[in-house]
Amino acid sequence: MDDVKLDTWKNALSRIKYTLKTTESYPLTLHNGLQLEHEMVHPFPVRCITYASVKTGQQFVSHLGSGSNTQINIWTIANAGFTKKFQRIKIQSIVINHLTYVAKHRVFVGFCQDLYLRVFSSVFDELSRALCPTTVLSVFYNEATDEIFTCGVGFISIWKFGNKINDPLEPGRHIPTTITPEQWVTGFEIYPNTEKLLAISGDGIYVLDYYHNEQVNHFKNWHDLSLTCCAVYRPLEYIITGAKDGPIKVWNLMVYSLIHTFHGHLQSVTGLIVHPYEPLLLSSSTDHTLRTWRLDTFEETCRINVGDAILGMKLLNTHQLFYYSKDIIKVWNLNHFHSVFAVIHSHVLRMARATSPNRSSRIMVFAEDGGVRLLSPTTSNIITTLFPLVNNEVIEDVTYDLRFNYLFAVLKEGDVLVFDAQTNPCTAIQIWKHESKDDTVTAVAVLQTDDAIAAEYLEDEKVPSFSLLFAGLYNGQIALLHGTSSKMENVQAHAGVITRLSVSQRDVNGCEIGRYNRLVSLGSDRAVRIWRINVIHPDTIYLSSIRSILLDGIPTNVCMMSNAVCLSMID
Repeated sequence: MDDVKLDTWKNALSRIKYTLKTTESYPLTLHNGLQLEHEMVHPFPVRCITYASVKTGQQFVSHLGSGSNTQINIWTIANAGFTKKFQRIKIQSIVINHLTYVAKHRVFVGFCQDLYLRVFSSVFDELSRALCPTTVLSVFYNEATDEIFTCGVGFISIWKFGNKINDPLEPGRHIPTTITPEQWVTGFEIYPNTEKLLAISGDGIYVLDYYHNEQVNHFKNWHDLSLTCCAVYRPLEYIITGAKDGPIKVWNLMVYSLIHTFHGHLQSVTGLIVHPYEPLLLSSSTDHTLRTWRLDTFEETCRINVGDAILGMKLLNTHQLFYYSKDIIKVWNLNHFHSVFAVIHSHVLRMARATSPNRSSRIMVFAEDGGVRLLSPTTSNIITTLFPLVNNEVIEDVTYDLRFNYLFAVLKEGDVLVFDAQTNPCTAIQIWKHESKDDTVTAVAVLQTDDAIAAEYLEDEKVPSFSLLFAGLYNGQIALLHGTSSKMENVQAHAGVITRLSVSQRDVNGCEIGRYNRLVSLGSDRAVRIWRINVIHPDTIYLSSIRSILLDGIPTNVCMMSNAVCLSMID
């Protein structure tokens, strides 16, 4: 065998660096929300579907056909990668209405059209059968007790496995309930982290304690039409119900009082799933939509129109779910790469991180309701609030000086209102008025000199420490509004109105432009300019432009970290 020669890491690294420098870069889009991963199409309408997690991967089992032409389709999606294996099994003259997988015994249990409850092997050989007295509407395996629960019109039955896997299922214990003979019990849901099971009927939910063998509660249906599904959110003790009328209702589980109603679905809700770790609710409906809702803000965050009436869905793991319609199964990735940091209860217009030497940093949030909140970046707690202004005053821009605890708000007329942020709520202490239209303030930003000035450019190599409040003006100039005792001549930054000022976040290990905090300006002239802060002596500073970027459209907001600039445009 010939010797295999491997290149050195030094040579490989130099090639990687060369490729990165010479390859054209493209915009990067981060997709959020449900993303389709797999789909399994059926040639005929599906009768029932179940899911099994096996050693080789995720297994989706469906039953379809009629008469003597019935079959089982099995798709296995490998754990590693996207390999999908398909297997078709013919089962003569057996029509399965409901099917579930029993992981402990590695068998399938199905209720068939001839009223038999059959146990099948992993390749659907019949192992045993037990006759049911009447039609079953749902088959559910309770892993905690190793029992099969079935339900139908006016009953809930429990079946237990025999000593051998070939032994027929045997009728088990009876749980006394208040279910009447005319009530349709259509399914079950696990009550998480308890020894309880929820039995769903058209007119309510029955809470069953399967260890103490008793019914412990009953929740009446307050929807306009029959209940179809439910879910439980344990952190806040919510029970969530869906029905044929479309709205999803959130109830307090302790007193069963209505907390909130999600409006969106226009037809019957067929599935409700609560994420095990995030405050997320997933819902499906026959109106062809799959929706995601937040249980902390009660907002709809995602809606997918799938083009099919969804008959049911199930969460596979923390990041995947599948749903099925009459002729297709689809697997979706939740693609949930973020979590809620703070609830503001208003559309956020602008955010900025405020820092200052020897002070805990703050997050400034400016919202659509006209209010400004200062948040702790570690706990997300609101430290203080600037309430919306009275007398129809509108805030156009705002910035925060953490060193002196001042908030500077630019009013619509171009004046600047100064607030003391040491109190809660903030207190107005001054107003700075402009003298002419050219002096109208359109944008403001606070920059701390500590991380913005290179020590090697100073005579004593000692960086001064103070705050600088810059203002963008109507005439396109940048002015120094406040800087302790410092002065600066106005700089003609843009050929149009300055629409935004921002301060970058430095990277001490970055390149020259990103190693220090920079002032960034946006203008109606479609230009982005990056400025260096220069100090002649502590009383005199000036700005020098180090980068200028001309855009195709008008920028509305900017964020810069190290040497990377992110922009939002007016369109």
